Order: sequence, then structure tokens, then C-alpha cells
Amino acid sequence: MEAKNRTEVDDEIADLWITKMTIFLSTGLSPEGMSPDEHKRLAFWSRNFCLLKETLYHKGADDIWQCAVQQFEKATVLREAHYGVVGRHYASDTTAQKI
Repeated sequence: MEAKNRTEVDDEIADLWITKMTIFLSTGLSPEGMSPDEHKRLAFWSRNFCLLKETLYHKGADDIWQCAVQQFEKATVLREAHYGVVGRHYASDTTAQKI
């Protein structure tokens, strides 16, 4: 059995929290198997999230709603930010923060 590297594990964890938050916001219930402490944490953090047309958004510190991106979408988002229809970016720090 092949061991997973740290990036693969981090990607799975990132996708898992998006899935859990989506379930919680759409049904009002915690996903199966969550402890009471995990439920409290999920309920607390859900105040900064909303679900719009099956897409999860997070309200940032700057009060801007940001789309939660699944790991398989990362490459597409980065490619569009660098070479998409709006052209190349010139402020790498700003672009990196927005992604």
C-alpha cells in the first residue's frame, strides 16, 4: 500500500470540510459520525458561510464573499487568474490572496 504525501492528505482534508459545511448549511444537520464538539465548531464557523445555488461561499475579513474552491478546481482557477479572458495578472501578492 502506497503512503500518501502531505499534499494529498491536506487536499482531502480541505475537500472534507467543504463537504461538511455544505451538508450542514443545506440540511441544518451535522454529517454522520461527528462528535458534539465537532458539531459545535461547525455551527460556530457556519456563520461566515452561505450556500447559493449549491456553491459554498465564505465571508472574508474584508466582508467580501469568496467562493470555496475544491481541490480539483484549483488548477483551473489558477490558470484563469494567470492566462484567462481578463488577461495576465500583474500583482502576484494580490492574486495569491484572492485565490
